[in-house]
Amino acid sequence: MTKPSLQCCVIFSLFFGSVVYAHHPGEQADHLMPNIPAYRTSAPSEAPAIRFEVELPKVSKRLPVMLVSAPDIGNQVESLQKKLRLHNKPIETRSGKIILSNSRENEVQQKSLILYAASGGFYFEHEGKVDPVTEKALDLPDDKNAYEIAHDYLKRHELLSDDIETDIGQVQFSRAVLSEFDGRTGRTLRSFDTGIDVRFPQRWEGYRVTGPGSKLYVSIGDGGEVVALTSMHRKAKASGSSLPAIDPESAVDLLKKGYGRMSVTPECKTAVVTDMTLAYWSESPKSEQRMALPVYQISGYCDNPEDLQSFEAFAPAVRNAAFDIRTVGESKPRRDDEA
Repeated sequence: MTKPSLQCCVIFSLFFGSVVYAHHPGEQADHLMPNIPAYRTSAPSEAPAIRFEVELPKVSKRLPVMLVSAPDIGNQVESLQKKLRLHNKPIETRSGKIILSNSRENEVQQKSLILYAASGGFYFEHEGKVDPVTEKALDLPDDKNAYEIAHDYLKRHELLSDDIETDIGQVQFSRAVLSEFDGRTGRTLRSFDTGIDVRFPQRWEGYRVTGPGSKLYVSIGDGGEVVALTSMHRKAKASGSSLPAIDPESAVDLLKKGYGRMSVTPECKTAVVTDMTLAYWSESPKSEQRMALPVYQISGYCDNPEDLQSFEAFAPAVRNAAFDIRTVGESKPRRDDEA
């Protein structure tokens, strides 16, 4: 008899496909376009048909270039040590990380923080309390109470800034699920939540921010305790410069022709768009970023009778002389090594 196996499955509200149908970063439009998915380009290839179930966003004829602030790492480390009670001397690694912890003998809980020197983004946790392996359901709050716990935590630790969206209607909730499966049949025997992430969005000059540097997650565990904090937010403001906007219809045409990135399976023949939003791209916290450009963030589902999979795509939202929608399809964009 095959014994049931215990596996941990974390359920995210973001979209992930089993196979990535994407265009590779081997060619860039030019130096004005940072290494973000919407401006990665390659020769056009076959893409699914696109159908809309949502109105396209209205955008201005020109869109601002955002100037991203350089982090003041020295002051940030000192501030986080005080706010989160991390007593040990900071440890700097060759990979650009700064590690803070509290391994004092009289500390009941062990806490640690990893900060990225390139961006100021950090991850903080109470060790052993995130996604615990347990045999019973945990005492977790509902969404409303989880929001209040997370908001109060950020406020008490002075980690709320003006560019963070705190309206509960804009906040997202994601639950980690622990499931036990029958190893022979694959049938789910039981499952229960082991944690909840409260995700606060960020806005620059009123525009939504997206990308790996846009995360602010408060993780809540058993009994409503805050067990981790993910804060990758950068500060940015309008630079005073702007670029001509690509209208949404043209951006979708570019996506079909191979400009941008779409995560779908090869079986997806028709992509149904349920959301298309203008947002600014915040890069990985491991990378330095001094400028941010807008992208169209597109999401929805693949209209396959056998499998309605979700998808996410990014399309370019601004252009310049080297990235002109009138010439797309006539010739490939200039490579970096041809500049």
